[in-house]
Amino acid sequence: DAARAAGIPSVWNIRESEPWRVRLANRHIAVAGRALACFAYPESIVFVARSSLNAWSEFVPAGRGHVVYNAAHPSTLAKSSEALDEVRRQQGISRDEKLVVNVGTLCERKGQIDLALALNMLPPETLAGVRVAFVGGAEGNYDRKLRSVLHALTAPRCIFPGPVPEAVSWIAAADVLVNTSRSEAFPRTFIEAAAVRTPIIATGIDGAPERLRHKHSALFYSPGSVDDLASALTLLLTDASEGRKLAE
Repeated sequence: DAARAAGIPSVWNIRESEPWRVRLANRHIAVAGRALACFAYPESIVFVARSSLNAWSEFVPAGRGHVVYNAAHPSTLAKSSEALDEVRRQQGISRDEKLVVNVGTLCERKGQIDLALALNMLPPETLAGVRVAFVGGAEGNYDRKLRSVLHALTAPRCIFPGPVPEAVSWIAAADVLVNTSRSEAFPRTFIEAAAVRTPIIATGIDGAPERLRHKHSALFYSPGSVDDLASALTLLLTDASEGRKLAE
């Protein structure tokens, strides 16, 4: 609205995946209506996944909606074993230990409870020598909910480092990246994991199947299907060759 009033052209980059009724549900009806009307103004509206474009397509003027997938920043591609060693050294994690990393705000939408429940299902011999890091700030009391589920575990030891300036360093240090989200356009963490050759377990939702293929470049499970997540974790924690194939 402001750009239009000032006579300045605009380009939008929409990075979320929720349909407009969900995304604007907590806005006053007048504000939500104004936001939707503003779709008529930009020269181009760029989405990071086709699923996101589809979610908003009824408001995107013909010819102005585009999908431009994200790519890895050169600094991400330059991450080396030094970044891996630094994170592990700071956290006291040896090279012999397996590190499972989940990146994202600790909240219902990111669904980290799946990982906590799946870990409780794994046998002690699979969990031996495993560490798990939930990287991200907490929303509300969701972190307490997670900790209560994880409290029963004697292993693995779980880490809550909070928000970090560069999540890619954690992903580089990890043996497995687990994405448990209920809604995602296409996470940058997938691109970072590919760049640093870390295998991915993820909910096969929204933009994920557009660029990843189940059992080829990632292992998918449905949100809340804790049994399937536990099976995927068991495979990658006990068979390093499977992880290497997915990462490649």
